Amino acid sequence: MDWLTFLVEMTKALAWPLVTLAVAIHFRGELRSLLHRVRKGKVGLAEFEFEQTVATLRERIGPSDAAHAPETQAATIRQVEKDPRSVILGAWLEVQVLVDRIVAKHATKEDRQHPGSISLPVLHRLLQNKPEYIDMYNDLKALRNQAVNEANFSPRPASVVEFAELAGELQAVLRRYAE
Repeated sequence: MDWLTFLVEMTKALAWPLVTLAVAIHFRGELRSLLHRVRKGKVGLAEFEFEQTVATLRERIGPSDAAHAPETQAATIRQVEKDPRSVILGAWLEVQVLVDRIVAKHATKEDRQHPGSISLPVLHRLLQNKPEYIDMYNDLKALRNQAVNEANFSPRPASVVEFAELAGELQAVLRRYAE
């Protein structure tokens, strides 16, 4: 193979990768914006669906009122880095314990005759003026299910910490009805 043939073949081989790279560089801002709107997918350690749902929940509920001590946050972050599932499951378990207490205390005879879970009818009745917390309960439950059922579940630590904080806020609302 002579020098000119080699140059032509290399140009043909590199043309599309170089064009793709140039387009990606040119449209990097738009691509970044598009990636933030992706609902489900996985790139490295990013779990888009989990993270997007947590972010949407935070937007709906508003900023957290609770000021967490730095050492508490640091301990949570260390636990998240070791095992994010245990943080999610622990936060959810505390929510579910309160829901079970609420059902035991407030379920009517009609609720108990209802087929399936009676948690939602009881919560709907008690939180009828706070529908955002019913949605929060359902969304957190779905996220907990995702954490339990997806084999390669590995969201960013910040979204797991946010999940735990949201669960804590829901616990504060539910605690009033459980006591």
